[in-house]
Amino acid sequence: MTLNQFYEYWKKHYAEEHLEITTRILVKGVFDRIDAAPGHLRIDKITPKHILNFYEQLKAPDASVDEKLLSQAYIRKHASVLKTLMNTAHQWDFIINNPCEKVKLPKAGRSSKEITH
Repeated sequence: MTLNQFYEYWKKHYAEEHLEITTRILVKGVFDRIDAAPGHLRIDKITPKHILNFYEQLKAPDASVDEKLLSQAYIRKHASVLKTLMNTAHQWDFIINNPCEKVKLPKAGRSSKEITH
């Protein structure tokens, strides 16, 4: 089962009953970006390296439509959704452990400002 397939399973068996519609919409928007990166991978084959690579992709200027860097808060939303899905996959015995537990969230890059006198 891929991460995308697990997301659909989680949505049907958990989110639709336990989450408000606004939360489900937010999660769907965030998951669209997750799906473009590790979403195609089998959940039992996702490693901390895949998670790190995904976080690095989120820090890149081309991660957003307007080529501005994503905010730290927005990157954390992605990490939270991914970690929640992987925690649930672990609780439901789809995976042995959660690779997100082994990865620290990186700080989002910001363009440096020049100090003028």
